[in-house]
Amino acid sequence: MQGWCSDDGFWYFQSWLVGLGGDAFGCAATDPAYLAEIPEVGLVAVQPRSNWAVDRWPERELLNYVALSAYDRVTVKDGGLDKALEALGLRRTSDGSPEDKPWDYDGPDEKTSRLARLTALRKQTVR
Repeated sequence: MQGWCSDDGFWYFQSWLVGLGGDAFGCAATDPAYLAEIPEVGLVAVQPRSNWAVDRWPERELLNYVALSAYDRVTVKDGGLDKALEALGLRRTSDGSPEDKPWDYDGPDEKTSRLARLTALRKQTVR
């Protein structure tokens, strides 16, 4: 995404969004335009990236490991969560890459049509 988001960055953003709570994550997953309604997103969206405070950066890699650590502590089994999920026919998602059709990030019409409210927030800084 023009240097803004690597595969890992997208994955860590999802962790950050989960860390904001189930409502924020669920609403944004259902309707990405909802991101503009989340105050923490607004705090960074209206600023140039170079001005983002470290504690407001929208990524939390370490949240990816919370469930693993909790399961290991409770069961005293390293790597136990993946094995337990596998036994249930499930797997832990480990790739944060989007699964739908790629977007044309250079196309202003596509950004506006897909994320109109976020685009409007971002334009506030360009004035």
